[in-house]
Amino acid sequence: MATRQQTHVDSDRLIYTCPHCDSDVEVHEGQLGEIIDCPNPECGRPFEVPAPDARLASRQPGEAGTRNVLKAGNAADIEHDIVVRHPAMFRNHPFTFTLVLLLILAGAAGAAILAGEAPLLAIGSGIAAIFGIGVMAVWYIQVLYRSLIVTNKRTIYRQGILARRTNEVQHDDVRNIQVNQGIFDRLFGVGRIAISSSGQDDMEIDVKGIPHPDGIAETIRKYQ
Repeated sequence: MATRQQTHVDSDRLIYTCPHCDSDVEVHEGQLGEIIDCPNPECGRPFEVPAPDARLASRQPGEAGTRNVLKAGNAADIEHDIVVRHPAMFRNHPFTFTLVLLLILAGAAGAAILAGEAPLLAIGSGIAAIFGIGVMAVWYIQVLYRSLIVTNKRTIYRQGILARRTNEVQHDDVRNIQVNQGIFDRLFGVGRIAISSSGQDDMEIDVKGIPHPDGIAETIRKYQ
């Protein structure tokens, strides 16, 4: 076990140094003898805070203000992502996805085959392929900028590229979780999940085409 710097500042305030990131962490007496997670967001690794077996050395005058002191908390006090999902492309719209993909392939093949025999048709096929690629690219970007994030504290839905909209519901406030899946949704493992909080009549988060919505609902219930 790595050695930890321990500094007694006053009668009920102990400061331990995280052995992983060297951050000063304030620890309450009730946490002595336990394993805590470092509250530094860039670290978050666990370490033990053993009870001191000797009188702790005090800092020299003026030294206490030279470093940032963080307050220790339980692992649950530090918010971290549990699940991050984006709406599916193929599984959410399999027929549209297949149609656009065929347009790209057929257009590219037609442009290559007709290039020497029918230049105008080759140009038309190339334009069709480019159009299909453009549709697929825009669709992908839209999906990429729509994300459902479940942390250990809340569920967040973000959407938008230039103008961004964010809805969130704290797990403690969740009143209703709805999961809807049609026949094809169940076949492809996607569905709609909607979440509302106490005191709200409308669903504050409503997302379609999310992979494995049942698993997301179970995760939210686990942290309620």
